[in-house]
Amino acid sequence: MIEVLGREVEAQQIGKTLGHARHGRGGALLVVGEPGIGKTTLLRSSTTGAGEDTGPAGMRRIQVDGFEAEAQMPFAAVQRLVMPLRDYLPALPERHLRALEVASGRAAGPPPDRFLIGLGVLGLLAAAGSQRPVLCAIDDAHLFDPESLDALAFVARRLEAESVAVVFAARPDDNVDAHMAGVPRLPLGGLSLEHSVRLLARSVAEPIDPAVGAQIAVATGGNPLALTDLARELTVRQLTESSLGDQPFPVGRRLESFYVRQIRALGNEVQEWLLVAAADATGDLALISEAAAKLGLPESAADGAEEAGLVELAAQVRFRHPLVRSAAYNAAAGRIRRRVHHALSEVADSMGRADLEAWHAAKATLGTDEAVAARLEKAADRAGERGGFTSRPVSWPRRPRSPHRGRAGTGGWSRRPRQPSPQVPRSWPRTCSTTSTRTNWTTSPAGVCCPCAPSGPCSPPIPRSPGSAPTWWRRPTSSTATTTSSSRPR
Repeated sequence: MIEVLGREVEAQQIGKTLGHARHGRGGALLVVGEPGIGKTTLLRSSTTGAGEDTGPAGMRRIQVDGFEAEAQMPFAAVQRLVMPLRDYLPALPERHLRALEVASGRAAGPPPDRFLIGLGVLGLLAAAGSQRPVLCAIDDAHLFDPESLDALAFVARRLEAESVAVVFAARPDDNVDAHMAGVPRLPLGGLSLEHSVRLLARSVAEPIDPAVGAQIAVATGGNPLALTDLARELTVRQLTESSLGDQPFPVGRRLESFYVRQIRALGNEVQEWLLVAAADATGDLALISEAAAKLGLPESAADGAEEAGLVELAAQVRFRHPLVRSAAYNAAAGRIRRRVHHALSEVADSMGRADLEAWHAAKATLGTDEAVAARLEKAADRAGERGGFTSRPVSWPRRPRSPHRGRAGTGGWSRRPRQPSPQVPRSWPRTCSTTSTRTNWTTSPAGVCCPCAPSGPCSPPIPRSPGSAPTWWRRPTSSTATTTSSSRPR
């Protein structure tokens, strides 16, 4: 059986539907979730028994998947459902049998009444269920042809005294909502923080700091496909470095292609507005709007993004999903991203937001720039003066390692404060003063926090390995040829 992390409640609900069907109380369930959220994995783990054609407790299992290539072929999915049950066709009334045969291409005739087709499928499942309880596992229902979706939804709404269970899985889709009205729904969200970190740790080739894993889990919204794709495509070192900044986290190739297709279906002005919104970590609508205007984008571009369902506009811009923001940002060319960051930097400067201006100026800089590096260092010092223990260490500008600047082993950090700040110790204790063996580091929108720090705990603790240093206190080990900062602007 497939092992699934963090889906116990959903699996129990599916199991309950199957249990009722085995006792002669048929029913249906529609599992709805974003791409990569784990619908297929949950469906297979909850409906597969000893073999591919066998469901839990010996139920007869019939798998019907949606295919984009068949989305315009009327009754293509119905035909694939009928084929394994063709031995029970003689049990149907003549009118129902005729309708099914014409719909599935087994016989010629005038277009059949859809009501008769639905009754034919229902009767066929009931006849099969009278011999052995039947489970229909229907994946990617959003790719079904409309006629098949109509017929199967018709069946799902009428299952009562049959030993039949139908479990659908589909992405959020207006067409599916319209056809499947009345069918019980099971929304599937991202994994919890704990299970996301466990899945990431299990997928990477070497150990990863739980605090880094927690930040990646938040950035991906707990999307299992994003987590496993990132584990395959990036090393632990790359994952650690990517988790330090507020720039959108990279998306795995498969998910990025899906979201990029959605974004590129929009006009060029809407696409560029989405990039401006994705490039700014604060989500400040006033800042984003002014930067968009500086780039020559009309106000209607923001409305287009909202109408497409990718963002919600209020005082702050909220993306529908963190991965939408990641795709909008990472799919853009570097020169376009730098141009957008430059506009955001100028607007932040005009608003008197020095820390944010420095951060965007760093992202807009290609190569090294002493003036930008100095502004970043000042931003880091201001963070330290505010008690920002997390923000300050990762705010120092990164430069190429040089034999004339910095010390060996600094991992590319060549510019350091002349004197240590009283707020940030030279060597943060590896064990917390409140514990004897290990520190529970936690994450928050501000980063990683220690429970005994002056700011107090930020969120429920996430344990890390005993004796390992907190992520935010480690300096990066890679050399970077830019002044790009990972500071978290305030």
